[in-house]
Amino acid sequence: MSGRFEARGDVDIIWIDNPPVNAISQAVRVVLLDGLKQAEANGSIQAVVIACDGRTFMAGVDITEFSGPLKSPGLPEVIDTLDAFSKPVLAALHGMAFGGGFEVALACDHRVAVTSTQVGLPDVKLGLLPGSGGTSPPTKRTARTSPRSPGALSAAKVQIGRSGRFIGQ
Repeated sequence: MSGRFEARGDVDIIWIDNPPVNAISQAVRVVLLDGLKQAEANGSIQAVVIACDGRTFMAGVDITEFSGPLKSPGLPEVIDTLDAFSKPVLAALHGMAFGGGFEVALACDHRVAVTSTQVGLPDVKLGLLPGSGGTSPPTKRTARTSPRSPGALSAAKVQIGRSGRFIGQ
């Protein structure tokens, strides 16, 4: 597992590289929290992008960690940090964003994806609710009025594909 931080002007990119599917291991969670902490402390950084190397975005939690006690930090801590973060965070999706990976994306303020990206919450096929909290913060965040959140109406006016049509018009 490797992670790196790249500043491009006033945008910080948190790169995750945990082949083969960028599973969300303890090391990935630490990289995410460290990257957010660095970006928060740097006054010249205005926004953060979470991106992944390889063939996919984060495609779920690392199931090898299920054999023992959960190692800190847990994914709910990452989700809570994203929810409380003062700067806009964008998830750059490609490949798959399943389970915990999709919850991380949902906890971000914005998401962009290549057209072939697949997203989903496989937990529900097992009769389970997604457990990291990533499916509930968007409602709170959309209703919040802060410099980083344009509000529900503005957020709904997003351009869709190449059609040039906008939602909310």
